[in-house]
Amino acid sequence: MQIFVNLKRFDVPRSRGGVCPGEDPAAWIDGMLKRCIELGLGDGARETVVFLLPESLLVHGVSALRDHSDPEAGMSIGSQRVHWADVGDANFGAFTGSLPASAVATMGCEWAMIGHSEQRNDRLHTISAFTGEPAGRLERQAVDSMMGEEVTAALDSGLRVLLCVGETADERDELVDVLRSQIVTALGGHGDAVRDGRVVLGYEPVWAIGPGKVPPAADEIGRIAATIKHVAVTDLRADPAVVYGGGLKRSNAADIARQPSVDGGLVALTNFDPPVGFDPDELAHIVGEYARGAEVRSS
Repeated sequence: MQIFVNLKRFDVPRSRGGVCPGEDPAAWIDGMLKRCIELGLGDGARETVVFLLPESLLVHGVSALRDHSDPEAGMSIGSQRVHWADVGDANFGAFTGSLPASAVATMGCEWAMIGHSEQRNDRLHTISAFTGEPAGRLERQAVDSMMGEEVTAALDSGLRVLLCVGETADERDELVDVLRSQIVTALGGHGDAVRDGRVVLGYEPVWAIGPGKVPPAADEIGRIAATIKHVAVTDLRADPAVVYGGGLKRSNAADIARQPSVDGGLVALTNFDPPVGFDPDELAHIVGEYARGAEVRSS
């Protein structure tokens, strides 16, 4: 099973409005990863764990894994996005404020997350600021295309990709069309990367993300994950791994793992009650429950 951990604004201490429990985020990420290793997460035989970090913590995360983990352990670091263009030829430095995929790979990262709902919303906000109108279907398809450019940049730099897809509350009645646009537009021409595991799809129902939100039932998650696989097989001729994100926690991990179409999870927070945060011990419990459910499924 594959577990992805999206550590959002853990580069900002709580005293400044973020969620990092310490004043030194670099020290926190080092101690957190060390604790995850002590807990036996990412043992490689049972699961792989990818920590997706803000740009300012990427070097610290890579360094911490090198210092504390076995080189053969199933842990790695990924970025939370990459820029749609990459360094190369004469375009060697025009990336002020952006994160080229080659920079991510040079840091020692192995993964890039692309298409997270917050990233998509940022692009839609930019478009709406220009048009003066709320984003509609055409604008969302344009964002799907932008995500495809980022996928290409990441794969060309040797990174593996977690592509997030999912519907908002307003899109639930057109779920299949939304998923097909997000998947096919972003991954057209990359069926080989899906087939060989360089691309994993993360299903995140946008309407279920965040403290106080209620995630779908496990059987609904299973049905939608099966739909994602069907779209990919039909349109890309590739059967992807699909992980679930959006309220994955100890109480539902085993039930979700029992769904034959779900191959892992995407975790952001482990503590949803104030103060919200992330606890490696609780992550270990979530992973343990998921593993228990997966064992039942395979028995």
